[in-house]
Amino acid sequence: MFDVDIHCIYLVLIIALAGIYIIRVLGAEFLKNNIAVFLLFATWIASVGYGYSMLIHYGLKPNSRINNLASWPQQSKLLLDKQLNTLVVFIHPKCPCSRATLVELDRLLVNANNKLKVIAVFIQPVASDADWSKTDLWQQAGLLKGVQRYIDKANLEAGLFNATTSGEVYLFKPNGGLVYHGGITAGRGHEGDNAGRSAIVTYVRSGKIMEPQGYAYGCSI
Repeated sequence: MFDVDIHCIYLVLIIALAGIYIIRVLGAEFLKNNIAVFLLFATWIASVGYGYSMLIHYGLKPNSRINNLASWPQQSKLLLDKQLNTLVVFIHPKCPCSRATLVELDRLLVNANNKLKVIAVFIQPVASDADWSKTDLWQQAGLLKGVQRYIDKANLEAGLFNATTSGEVYLFKPNGGLVYHGGITAGRGHEGDNAGRSAIVTYVRSGKIMEPQGYAYGCSI
């Protein structure tokens, strides 16, 4: 939320400075005597403010629904680690929002001392070719230490986990019990401290989960 507040302040300052500049250039008397120009100026300010507020609303609107999954899906071809906690993250390979998810995943692994098995699942629709999922996000995930990448052909794994959003994360105990479901960013494409990442790191370190549910922000899968 801090980033959003700063951007709002910047927007207000820019609009205010622009208004002062225009008044100084044109003159208050000119604007008073030219009502059409004044109305155009006022409309421009309102349009910019409204447009920016819509961008903020979109960026902070989660896209995942409530997930009723309670344990590791028995039909899954992914392998649950029997000693470490297993984290599964679903990625739409063409979702720009998920760059932030992978950045936060990297930070999560460092803070958790890499005591996690992590599987990054990249969806691949039925009609797509073999390289459809191998985008820059696929390459970015490949640079993360210890992260296994998996191409989910026909979105079969996404269906088993009831995953609906790029960036959706699941943390499981070695016995298959679900510990956390949600996201690890504070908004679409937002990097920085967030409740999801903190909840996972705290659990890995202490065995206590503070927030078992969170919000995932990203494109639909």
